[in-house]
Amino acid sequence: MATTLAIIAIVIALLSAGFTGWQAYTDHDRRREEKSDRRTRVAAAEKAEVRATFNGQQVVVENRGPATAHNVTVELRPAEGEAGEAPTWLGMSDALPELPKGSFFRGDLATDYETAAAFIAIVTFTDGAGNHVEPFPIHRANPSG
Repeated sequence: MATTLAIIAIVIALLSAGFTGWQAYTDHDRRREEKSDRRTRVAAAEKAEVRATFNGQQVVVENRGPATAHNVTVELRPAEGEAGEAPTWLGMSDALPELPKGSFFRGDLATDYETAAAFIAIVTFTDGAGNHVEPFPIHRANPSG
């Protein structure tokens, strides 16, 4: 009888140890997932969302993201295979030191008969997530200038 009780005690101890190990493993796994989710949220909060769009005779550069964009530059190039030159941007000669969330910058374009009907705005900026270079295709409604 004592042997049976000893075996039962050993089985219970082993089951208890196994349960404790499983619980520690799942707890560690849950904490790792929470840490990963936290990193993802922090990275998203550090990311600016800068876009360039065309509005009549202006290019509008706006930040729709939750973070401030720094050292924002925009370079205009003719679209691939497009005849003509890129328009001249009259409003932006240097980098914008910063473009806070929810803000925008608008610059006039000078166009003539040699200006391409489609061009690309290459936007570069820095934010908490790093450096970014993003192209935005732009098509003018009135390519004759």
